[in-house]
Amino acid sequence: MNVGLVAHDSKKKLMQNFCIAYRGILNKHELYATGTTGRLIEEVANLNIHKYLAGHLGGMQQMAAQIEHNEMDLVIFLPGSLHPQDPRAGCQQRDPPVRQLQHSPGLQSGHCGAADQGSGPRRSGVERGLQIMRSKLLGTGAALFLAVSLAGCSAGLSGSYSLEERMPVLSAPTVLSEEELFAPAFARDLCVVGDEQSYADDSVTSEAAAVFDLDDCSTIYSKNAFERLYPASTTKVMTALVAIKYGNLADEVTVTEDAVITEAGATLAGIKPGDKLTMEQLLYGLMLPSGNDAGAAIAVHMAGSIEKFADMMNEEARRLGATGTHFMNPHGLNDPNHYTTAYDLYLIFNEALKQPMFRKITGSTAYTANYRGADGKTVSKTWKGGNWFMTGERKTPDGLTVFGGKTGTTKAAGYCLVMASRDDEDRGYISVVMKADSRPGLYDNMTNIISKIVK
Repeated sequence: MNVGLVAHDSKKKLMQNFCIAYRGILNKHELYATGTTGRLIEEVANLNIHKYLAGHLGGMQQMAAQIEHNEMDLVIFLPGSLHPQDPRAGCQQRDPPVRQLQHSPGLQSGHCGAADQGSGPRRSGVERGLQIMRSKLLGTGAALFLAVSLAGCSAGLSGSYSLEERMPVLSAPTVLSEEELFAPAFARDLCVVGDEQSYADDSVTSEAAAVFDLDDCSTIYSKNAFERLYPASTTKVMTALVAIKYGNLADEVTVTEDAVITEAGATLAGIKPGDKLTMEQLLYGLMLPSGNDAGAAIAVHMAGSIEKFADMMNEEARRLGATGTHFMNPHGLNDPNHYTTAYDLYLIFNEALKQPMFRKITGSTAYTANYRGADGKTVSKTWKGGNWFMTGERKTPDGLTVFGGKTGTTKAAGYCLVMASRDDEDRGYISVVMKADSRPGLYDNMTNIISKIVK
């Protein structure tokens, strides 16, 4: 689907927040935007703009032409205020701040606001461009037009229906900001990060951190949630997700030379070329001792090579809307082009938790695998998890239970942890800490942010 994004200069911040919150939806479509809006979206929301349009009125004319030729399916427009308090303006202010969602056959060519160019406030180029697009929409059925404004106006429009009628949450009395009110209607199953300044907490010293409430899809805390950082072994959450969703856990896997990891400090499950394990056993070896060798064995078995499996991981990331993420390997050993964000880790971990087998594996603290070694003899290995909250090495705040997670550590990534917890009412949460400066510091930071759940 082709989606046009247009924002008045006063609403570019709102457009930015909208795109950040719903990039999982927008990332699946071809995006068109005027120059300044498009650059902001690409830089801040990590979305790819398929085509840049000329700025101001020229861009609106280009978009109007695409609508006329059935090349645009949806236009999201955030106009500036039309000063409805002015008695010369032909509309009155409404609450909530959602103006119209209408199909093109019901659009009329009269503009919203002053009766003519000489009466009422002078319209901006963007507002005049809106008029052009409305005119072009007449008689076409191709585009759905969504306009959002602080000042509602329906002058000159017929056959329209309000977004409030489609989404009842918008019709209730509210004191929410425009961003808070507008965003939830479009992605109720995802947490939305608002202005991070409102979460400021000097006790959180890691580079990035966040806590998300899975029940009401709210963000409890966020710091640098969209900063691209090295994930280290939290990468293995995606490896496990891809293996569980697209692999056969009963497959017998013969370990190849690709599983030989020689990098200093790399964590290993201790498997060797020629060993034969099931995919399920390898997943335990991947998640509990954080075996880089197990990750490589899974990758080669499923895709034929590390590189092709990384392609599968990246495709799954795109499907989830994790647009700040790019993987080069299944284990997280450092690579300049291997990165993610705290918010994307939430998206990936949230998806993984939908898989019962993932919950079972990540919820385990120990597992014993019995398998055939390269020499044909039975090998028995017991792997243990490294999440201190689950092993009892760090006390979980009262009122919370940690039921899964994945740690990650490299020199470049620092100390990382993504994990799931529940409170006494069985509400679920995902919390993320990235680039803490030490292992104790990792758990200090995690304790600080998940304590906000029960305060």
